[in-house]
Amino acid sequence: MRIAQNAAATTIRPGLGDAVFVPGNAWDKPAWLQKVRLLTFLFGPKHLGISLVEHDGRTEIPGSAIKTNIHDAYDGLTQSILRVMSEVAAGRGDPRVGRLTVESLLHSCCGLLKTPPKRQTRKAVRTFELICLYMQENFQSALSRESIAEHFRLSPNHVSRLFRQEGRTGFHDYLNIVRVNRAKFMLKNYGITLKEIAANCGYADVGYFCRIFKKATSVTPTEYRQSRD
Repeated sequence: MRIAQNAAATTIRPGLGDAVFVPGNAWDKPAWLQKVRLLTFLFGPKHLGISLVEHDGRTEIPGSAIKTNIHDAYDGLTQSILRVMSEVAAGRGDPRVGRLTVESLLHSCCGLLKTPPKRQTRKAVRTFELICLYMQENFQSALSRESIAEHFRLSPNHVSRLFRQEGRTGFHDYLNIVRVNRAKFMLKNYGITLKEIAANCGYADVGYFCRIFKKATSVTPTEYRQSRD
């Protein structure tokens, strides 16, 4: 698995029972080399996303995953635990508390899953938020309005309408915002090439990535990286 560690991209090899914590705005890139069962938690701004992947080891990418999510899942306990984990990951906390912190976070998530917060939300808003969460989870993949529509069993026009009405933005504009934000983090923290950053943010063409990045930030990726000090 390629992952952030000490402000650089590195490769780790998690074993059975290990937990990997990826800080906010960072990224990880697993290599699916063998049979494995993986439970993932994504702590988004308004959602807790949970997915269970069972990979048979015969393909490069897992075929399917069981997913669920909880809206407005951030109670005070969960927020506090995440802050502690971020401090430990940044080297500012006692690493010996890592295992206990992970167990506490899992216990908190199980409680939220069993008794999710009560909420009254229009179906359109809920669908829009689910799509945004899915895009945040899969921004490095080849996403399109059509692929999103197929995944959520909607029409492409309905996807566009949700973004205009609920998000006050266009589908591609939102996707580029998510990807550019991830690219900015990588440029500040990793010494990898622009081609690698573009690929890890879902852009197959580095030239197109640079144009999108400059349009969003008014500077080129190289200029942004040089300004990090």
